[in-house]
Amino acid sequence: MRLVLVGLIVGVYMVSTSFSAKAVESFECNDCNLGKRQSIAREGGAGDYYFWDFTGRRMHHMKVTGTGVPIRSSLGPAAGLSVKEVLLSGEEQAMFNDGLQLHDANGGSIVVDGIPQALDLALTFGDTGSPVAVLNVKGDSASAKNSYPMNAMDAVTTPTLREQAIHNTFTNANLGPAGYTYEAVRVFLSAFTQAVNVTKLPTPFIVKNQLQFPDGSYIIVSYSFADRAYKYVPGSARDAVGNVIPDAQKDVANDEKGQQNYDFPATPAGVASGGDMIHHLDQLGVRWVGGAGGPPVYVGYRVACSYTPSGVLCQIFSLSP
Repeated sequence: MRLVLVGLIVGVYMVSTSFSAKAVESFECNDCNLGKRQSIAREGGAGDYYFWDFTGRRMHHMKVTGTGVPIRSSLGPAAGLSVKEVLLSGEEQAMFNDGLQLHDANGGSIVVDGIPQALDLALTFGDTGSPVAVLNVKGDSASAKNSYPMNAMDAVTTPTLREQAIHNTFTNANLGPAGYTYEAVRVFLSAFTQAVNVTKLPTPFIVKNQLQFPDGSYIIVSYSFADRAYKYVPGSARDAVGNVIPDAQKDVANDEKGQQNYDFPATPAGVASGGDMIHHLDQLGVRWVGGAGGPPVYVGYRVACSYTPSGVLCQIFSLSP
């Protein structure tokens, strides 16, 4: 038996929604028996839980009622909670049928990879020297004056401009994600999106796209069926030479991930990415061994960061040619 709680990229996942005051959650749970479904639903407390069984080609709706404490709250046993399976509505069954077709057309996966989107965007700056707007500069050299190409580091450090860039790229996202995916799944995804819009339920499907910036850096976005829009996936940003761009200091190193290295070759892309990363880490509040200073010149280098109880500590090392 295989249970996958829904999410994105790695780990164990679960999707919930705020369409109701009670929990509404969706799981991929292949070959889950009744006891397993009851146990998982009871852990979440009062609400509705949908188990998508792609192996058995059925969806189960478990409804939890009562005032007991959810098991996952760690506050006590789930006494007083009642769990029962209820019949699917016609709309729910239609959504699941469309989901099965999408799953099959997508090679048996709930993760739908969209077409990578190449961004031709630039940032303009205000009087303070901070970026203030995103421009679509393709074919408009006049607009690009006094601006510079946006990259993934800009997207991480300036969320408002990141959202503007995502909106400018996925201008028809309110109509669904099908237009930004490959032809093999496009028709099935369109039908599925329409069915989800009817039920307003969360689903285990993940539709994601890579946004590629001119320097080769990128971020990943995921489509939200509830919001009808693409959202940035935290932790997905990579610089032009492949390093992870941390969203916060805890993403650099923490008590679970004790160390993180960032390597920068002696190339134009490495020099630019390295300068951005050192500045970013400094802004995140990491401490530096011997001070941040400037990076080595004419050689590649590594920024090595480690977790300490008092915060992240980083040091710059030259790499042998």
